[in-house]
Amino acid sequence: MADKDLIKLKYVEGKKVYQGTINRQEFLNHMNYLVEKFTDNNEISKKLAGLIPEMSHILINKDMNNTQDVPFIYYKLNGSSDGRILKILRFHSIIWGFLERYCYDAKVN
Repeated sequence: MADKDLIKLKYVEGKKVYQGTINRQEFLNHMNYLVEKFTDNNEISKKLAGLIPEMSHILINKDMNNTQDVPFIYYKLNGSSDGRILKILRFHSIIWGFLERYCYDAKVN
């Protein structure tokens, strides 16, 4: 799979850093599905669907998120060295479920 088809993932848990990748098209398909199915509460999936085509990196720090009222992901867009934060409320369990699966994959691979 070409680099342009992947988003680089860095995941931190228990002070250990794991590296992985996220299939861009698969992630986008999941978010587009959520946008369509949850028309009354799809702000985060809509935001992610707009960002995923341009994302180059995602950092999820579970250690940090466990200390936050509102957990977040840190991401970078293609061609930018500046990182940005997207806060995702805990009750967005479907989105966190997708993200946790990618983190799990990074951890075991």
